[in-house]
Amino acid sequence: MTTQIQEALKQLDPANDDLWTSEGLPRLDVLKEMLGNPVSRAQITEAAKMFTRANPVIEVPETEGAGEGSETGGGLAEAGSAGSAGSAGGAGGAGEGGENEGALLQEAVDAAKADVVAATKVLKAAQDKMDVYILAQESNESASVKHANTVKAFQQSQAKAREQEANKGLALKKFLDGSK
Repeated sequence: MTTQIQEALKQLDPANDDLWTSEGLPRLDVLKEMLGNPVSRAQITEAAKMFTRANPVIEVPETEGAGEGSETGGGLAEAGSAGSAGSAGGAGGAGEGGENEGALLQEAVDAAKADVVAATKVLKAAQDKMDVYILAQESNESASVKHANTVKAFQQSQAKAREQEANKGLALKKFLDGSK
């Protein structure tokens, strides 16, 4: 049934709103119509753990892919399905397959951690650049305000000097008119 569900999920068109719930999950009635039997949300999740409208990719466990990698190209087995298959063997369940899967999962975790560290460094660098930019903008604004204040003070001093010259001219004119 898992394979049938996966095949039905592959046929769903992410652009067709009628096939999806508001949460981005496949509609159960649509899958029932496609498969001919009712299907539960748990069965869908078991068949394709991360499958949503936004992520319409079905990861194939490595045990099914026979070493060819998964459909996503990551080569990772799904932790739930492949892990339970490896441990269901009874005695000796933690054999080579389980150890290999554990190593692959640990590699994936380590790679994800490295990606987080790298992304954190990029974020920190971007924040530092933004801080420098903001300080420069504030500095430019304050320099602009200082420049405007300097120009205004100069204009006021020039207006005062013209007024004083005009007053001197009036005083000289009165003096000359009074001496006649």
